[in-house]
Amino acid sequence: MEAMIPIALLTSLILGALIAFISFSNYFRNRKSQVASLAVPADTATSNSKNSKAQQNKKPQSKAHHHSHADKDSNKRHHPLDLNTLKGHGDAVNGLCFSSDGHSLATACDDGVARVFKLDDASSKSFKFMRINMPAGGRPTAVAFADDDASVVVAAQSLTGASLYMYGEDNPKGGENRQHFKPEVKWEQHNVHDKKYIITLFGTKATHGAADGSTIIASSSEGTDIKLWHGKSGKMLGNVDTNQLKNNMATVSPDGRFIAAAAFTADVKVWEIVYSKDSSVKEVTKVMQLKGHKSAVTWLGFTPDSERIITASKDGSIRVWNINVRYHLDEDPKTLKVFPIPLHDSKGTTLHYDRLSVSPDGKILAVSHASLLQWLSVETGEVLDTADKAHDGDITSIAWAPKSIPVGDKRVTILATSGVDKKVKLWTGPDDSPGAVRRLPGPRIVLPTKKNRLEGDPRPEPRDPPSDGQVRIRYIPFEPYAAICARMLGFPWLDGKDPADPVSKRPTEDVLPWPDNANMAFDLRPTEDVLPWPGNANMAFDLRPTEDVLPWSGNANMTFDLRSTEDVLLWPGNANMAFDLRPTKDVLPWLG
Repeated sequence: MEAMIPIALLTSLILGALIAFISFSNYFRNRKSQVASLAVPADTATSNSKNSKAQQNKKPQSKAHHHSHADKDSNKRHHPLDLNTLKGHGDAVNGLCFSSDGHSLATACDDGVARVFKLDDASSKSFKFMRINMPAGGRPTAVAFADDDASVVVAAQSLTGASLYMYGEDNPKGGENRQHFKPEVKWEQHNVHDKKYIITLFGTKATHGAADGSTIIASSSEGTDIKLWHGKSGKMLGNVDTNQLKNNMATVSPDGRFIAAAAFTADVKVWEIVYSKDSSVKEVTKVMQLKGHKSAVTWLGFTPDSERIITASKDGSIRVWNINVRYHLDEDPKTLKVFPIPLHDSKGTTLHYDRLSVSPDGKILAVSHASLLQWLSVETGEVLDTADKAHDGDITSIAWAPKSIPVGDKRVTILATSGVDKKVKLWTGPDDSPGAVRRLPGPRIVLPTKKNRLEGDPRPEPRDPPSDGQVRIRYIPFEPYAAICARMLGFPWLDGKDPADPVSKRPTEDVLPWPDNANMAFDLRPTEDVLPWPGNANMAFDLRPTEDVLPWSGNANMTFDLRSTEDVLLWPGNANMAFDLRPTKDVLPWLG
């Protein structure tokens, strides 16, 4: 037994030495490779250094080239009314506002900067702008101009609460060199709504009654309070409370007489600003309440004459109200018009508008939902034009320029929009004349795609729907009998024309006669023309050569909805046609 102990010890020593040898050999091998990797030959190092320098020299050119392409891509006009894009924002743009002459546009951006752009020509490739850096920690949420285009009030949010700053230039008469002057803080107000977020800021020159034309500004918090400010001095002129859980927005009428607020409930409260003989604000008192909506009002706006208010609600309707009433005699405001919101999701549910703005002539209503932008007729509620993806993300603000702006050698009415995509876009106004081409909203349109293609369909793979999803319909007058049928059936493309009007009897080759119903007019321009069919299948028209459509002699090609459904009639050798079989007056009789 004692003889075994030395043998065991010897064996342990040998194994230990072997393990140590292996460990040290691995260490030195790794160390050698590290040293070798550091000891790069001089010619190789020189070559790599040259290559590195060459790459460094090329990088700025590459970035500039990429930036150029990015700018070109960002400026691609995917819509006919898309005029221009203002560059320079580093984050989401929360709000915007035009000056009273329309030649300056102020923006509030999440990058901590407010900017004031000069719009000498709205079609320019670049614009001069004044940069206003917020105090540390301040994030601009809304903007409004004070007495002139050199003075702008900015709402900023920080950890300590909401603040208002009025910035002006130290030399407003600097002429062409104005952009070189640093903006100065003329006045500031802190914790104006406690720690609540300022959601809207609207200003106007008060001209009603004894008002002297000074700019007044209404700020609305995300709570229930609304405050009125003197634009030049920063003095608080009054405050009101909606007592409606939370505000959606608040604005002041163009003449400075009324304040109106959209809040959590269906009612809209309106206050009057009463002026003293010395032009100062005497009081702000509630004078009327707009009742009629069945759900919360999301946004509202005054018409330019300050006599009407247009409201959009989650109940799927738009209302036009007459507020030019003798409220001191208990006369209630009147609902002049009610329009259904012409916007639906893929399931047919009516959507609501997030924002609206009335054009300076009071004829066109610009509205938005998420990234969709529409123009409506204030008179009829008709959709004048639609941009399905106006921004790459939600639209955060929309505003019309109060006056026309130069575009080349013409002056044009301009709409500005901002979004979370760091962009501010300028749009021209649509043609609101009868007979103009209309672009209806795309979410209601279902085109044949690979996803909704029926199994066993022998036709080639269909093309994807157009990226802009635009709908284009030409309003062509109908023959009297067809017009009467269309009116009885409630077809929307009649455009309100009188069948007895001789203009409606003009002959056209673009009309497809439909027995026992209305004539159907199609736009034959080479474009992806989509027409929604109320209460029935969506029908898409496309003049591109393709085997995916049904040729209709002398007219447009027709494609049909390929969604899987039991309500599908087979059309031999071509597209399936899907019809809504629910009882409705809008169903066309189809034999079999």
